[in-house]
Amino acid sequence: MNLAPQTLKIIAFIIIVISCSLLGFIIAYNWRNENELPEWVNLIPIFLPLIATFLIRKAKKREAGNNLK
Repeated sequence: MNLAPQTLKIIAFIIIVISCSLLGFIIAYNWRNENELPEWVNLIPIFLPLIATFLIRKAKKREAGNNLK
C-alpha cells in the first residue's frame, strides 16, 4: 500500500481522534454504569496511538526519501 506522506499523516490524525473519543467513552461508561466493559476494550486506546505513531514515522521517512531524489 503506497500512500502519500500527507495521506498517512491524515490517517494518523483520524486514528488519534478516534482513540481520544473512545477513551472518553470508556471513562464515561465505567463511571456511570455498574456494568463494566470487558478488559480488552481498555487496550484499544493504548494500541491506536501506537499505530498512529508508526504511520507518522513512516510518512516522515517517505518525505525524507523523496527529498533525497
